[in-house]
Amino acid sequence: MRQHTMKRVGLFVPTVLLVTVLVFVLMRWIPGDPALAILEDEGVGSFTQEDLARLRQEIGTDRPIVVQYVTWMSGVVQGDFGDSPWFNAPVMGELKDRIPVTVELAIFAMLLAMVVAIPLGVVQRDGYLHRAEHHHPRVRHRRRGFIELLWCGYTTGRCLLGRAAEPVRHNLY
Repeated sequence: MRQHTMKRVGLFVPTVLLVTVLVFVLMRWIPGDPALAILEDEGVGSFTQEDLARLRQEIGTDRPIVVQYVTWMSGVVQGDFGDSPWFNAPVMGELKDRIPVTVELAIFAMLLAMVVAIPLGVVQRDGYLHRAEHHHPRVRHRRRGFIELLWCGYTTGRCLLGRAAEPVRHNLY
């Protein structure tokens, strides 16, 4: 057991590094220029090539991709995720604003999963569910859609109450 745990812990770091490299490279391969998008979103209208080159240098997209990754990763290790060009704010601050809603959602999902899974497990153990599915194929399809139905109802209710959009409402415009 201890050897298995150590093996898993030992594979965690290379896995995280591989995922960060893949995501970073894929994000850089997406067509489009971030500096050009920023200048167009600011509504400057006309900008010179010097403006574009200055912004590329400012945000670091003029450097080789390896240098960009190392610079970004050194910031991540220090707790600095950089600035969001969409929100004009530090990414860490945006994450802190959204963590409470994310934790609430995770807790609700875990509770909902337990409330649904435990009774279904008891029913399955007794063999009733298998017999019901065998005789009534619609039961199988209804059970699959049950979680989605609950989820849609929960999110719709949260949106109607306005609580789901609170952390991001100030960033929409």
